Amino acid sequence: MLDRYIKTAKQCKADAIVRITGDCPLVDPFLVDECIHRFKETKVDYHSNIRPPTFSDGLDIEVIKYSVLKKAAQETTRISHRKHVTPYLCESDNFIKSNYSYTEDLSALSWTVDEPEDFEIISKVFEHFQLNIYS
Repeated sequence: MLDRYIKTAKQCKADAIVRITGDCPLVDPFLVDECIHRFKETKVDYHSNIRPPTFSDGLDIEVIKYSVLKKAAQETTRISHRKHVTPYLCESDNFIKSNYSYTEDLSALSWTVDEPEDFEIISKVFEHFQLNIYS
């Protein structure tokens, strides 16, 4: 996975990557913008809202410098670090990191699609949203 991110960023000539996983279809675009803003403002290598988590699970956002991803790939030897993209960055002291925390801990709430039941709930949310837009 780490190598795919690096190849894609290189192909797109990206200097930073915003990572939002596919099991988070309800991610808040305003929260994404805020994380990007804080990443740029603080000039860190890695910025997230998950270390520690305070937002609902499913609103997970990571912003990473492309050069830092390349460095992580060169430095790590663990397969798990290559498979999951950012653990090496988060575990290492070689990178400047920051986190955006919410005013209260809502991390026990889940907005992800991990199980068939989750998919059913999220589908109903999208159906409701679509009906309200086109009504």
